[in-house]
Amino acid sequence: MALQLLPVIIGGIAKFTKFPALVAILFSIATSIFTFFLKFFTRRVAMNLVIVSMITASAVLAYTAIESLLFTIKFFVPPEVSVGLAIIAPTNFTACASVLFSARLIRWVWEWKAWVVYAISH
Repeated sequence: MALQLLPVIIGGIAKFTKFPALVAILFSIATSIFTFFLKFFTRRVAMNLVIVSMITASAVLAYTAIESLLFTIKFFVPPEVSVGLAIIAPTNFTACASVLFSARLIRWVWEWKAWVVYAISH
């Protein structure tokens, strides 16, 4: 009786051992596909993150520079000039000026990048 059950038990174990092998094969295929996409998109994502961080850093730097310049000017001008400038300039003048400065800086960097690519390619 025990010898008759042995092929059934071995057959059942063989069926269950095929399933993990199938999962391992599918997992290895999925891992290789994921690795390919990760390598493909990593450079683009890294480049976009660098560009976004450069834009943010230049905007923050321009904002603090303009804010410190305006704060320094307030000490050396009479109070009437500060009141007159407050009437003319909007309340978000520093933010607007820093955005304009950052945009010009980014354009300048882009032009130099294009010039370097052109110079290297010819």
